[in-house]
Amino acid sequence: MKKYWRLSFRVTLIIMVLMSIILVAPQNASAAKVKLISWNLFNKKKQLNWDGKTSYQKEFNFGVGVWNKYKKGVIRKKRLK
Repeated sequence: MKKYWRLSFRVTLIIMVLMSIILVAPQNASAAKVKLISWNLFNKKKQLNWDGKTSYQKEFNFGVGVWNKYKKGVIRKKRLK
């Protein structure tokens, strides 16, 4: 009786492990599409000139300052002519 119980326990355990591997196996899926754009926001000197206002102007200016500390003069306010 004990041998039968051990055998059935092992068989059940093996079946459960195999089923979990089958159910958890990675599935191939893709939903993203990639498109390349042919334009950018920089001029020939690789500078970004900006103009206007935003509700988040303080935060925007802070971000511009952080970037320009990294690489000076890349993002700058548009000069009025």
